[in-house]
Amino acid sequence: MPELDDLLDDYLDAVLERNPHIATVLGVHEYDSELPSGTRASVDDEIDAARSLRDELDGFEGYEAELARASLDYDLYEMDELRLWERDPQAADAVVSFVYPLYTRNFAPFYERMERIADRLEGVPGYLEESRDRVVEPVEAWVELEREACETVPGFLQLVADEAGEMERQDLAYRVSVACEKVVDALDEHVEWLASLETTDATDADKDWRVGRETLDELLEKRCLPPSDETVSMAEEELTEANGALADAVEAMGAEPTDAVDAVEADRPAPDAVLDEYIDAVHEARSFAASVIEMPEEGVNVAETPGYVAPLIPDTAYFEPTPFGDETPSYYVTPSGDHPRAEIVGRAVSDLYPGAHLQKSFEAANPSKAVLLAGRFNAFGDDFVEGWRGYAERLAVESGYGDARFRAYVARNRIVSACRAIVDIRMQTGDMTLRDAAEFLADEAGIDGEQAVAEAREYSRGPGEQVSRLVGTDALLNLCEGKDAEFRSRLLDGGGVPVEFHKKRLLR
Repeated sequence: MPELDDLLDDYLDAVLERNPHIATVLGVHEYDSELPSGTRASVDDEIDAARSLRDELDGFEGYEAELARASLDYDLYEMDELRLWERDPQAADAVVSFVYPLYTRNFAPFYERMERIADRLEGVPGYLEESRDRVVEPVEAWVELEREACETVPGFLQLVADEAGEMERQDLAYRVSVACEKVVDALDEHVEWLASLETTDATDADKDWRVGRETLDELLEKRCLPPSDETVSMAEEELTEANGALADAVEAMGAEPTDAVDAVEADRPAPDAVLDEYIDAVHEARSFAASVIEMPEEGVNVAETPGYVAPLIPDTAYFEPTPFGDETPSYYVTPSGDHPRAEIVGRAVSDLYPGAHLQKSFEAANPSKAVLLAGRFNAFGDDFVEGWRGYAERLAVESGYGDARFRAYVARNRIVSACRAIVDIRMQTGDMTLRDAAEFLADEAGIDGEQAVAEAREYSRGPGEQVSRLVGTDALLNLCEGKDAEFRSRLLDGGGVPVEFHKKRLLR
């Protein structure tokens, strides 16, 4: 019988070869000039490969084998049972995902990355055409989202072409420009194809994308998460508590409850002082993290967003460590963006210390192939990854970190997280329409009206995805109650896997 690591190595190598854009993000650059296949047959190949490995894993025992089996069970349920990919003509957004990591990650000289971008762009028209045979029962709402994506992608391509035009290599600049033009033409053809589709007909326009309570609960179970009714009850309780925490923080600021947002938003540095305040906030957050976690070897470069990337990063962006590469993690700050002081402090905690950066630093150092499979290729471990960000904020508040504005910032994040979970579940179970969901997000979470509509529409595509932060934060608060820095470090050592698997590893 082959060794477990050998089986997982072979499977992961094949996954990276079939998904070159994911390989780029993970620091594997031998496929940077390639695109994934867009065909239905390629999805069938993914399903067959996952099922084959799943069958082989039945003969293995132990934590890592159990983790790998559970991750594959989730993959197979999503790909072969739900099969939402057959109903969602989502290909235009993929164009951005093919190019963005090459454009933004500084792992090679700019001209080399532009050569690889040109290679990928030249393959996009074929990818768009291939992707059409996946769709057999298109959902009208998702067709409209794809049509809108076709209208926004050209703006991104124009940015890439303009930056290429500034290079000394004008031959390469011309090649990129021509490739971008051909992609725009292909997107126009894609829009014509979308217009020709016969979408699912339903009296209620929301019915054709809802998965229903039974299927949603099966999906949540595959991710080791509580059922939908239990999650809604948790979210409602959290919403009440978070609103109370916000009221307490506003009172401590000496502001009226109706002025809570203004009180937090109004205090902000001048644009020329923004970067320095982020650097100071990160240093302070790292000192706090070192008091609650045994720190690994790590680092992050906090810097002003490079000019060629700035149009894509309105405020901040974190580029995490890669498990296969040696790229220095970066945290880019765009000084002209939206930077209230409370958010500067909050982002330093949530995005970096002890939040996402610290979690990803521990994860990148974990050599386990089972952990990599479970934590980087699907949403299987999102309750831990997203939950850790929420837990980092709560840990900071409970430790007396920050001022009343920071506590208000954390409380608002709690409110938004609870509202998103409620909306996700109630839309998928038929208790909310898209309009109801958008109004709820606007009224209860304070999300801008247009943004609330956009979020509700996007949530229809990903049943159960918005519960991760709420459920994960709650589970981590319970798991870590009364525990010390050494325990939290051992927890982070386990990587981005579901909290239930961390419990099995730590408490067995």
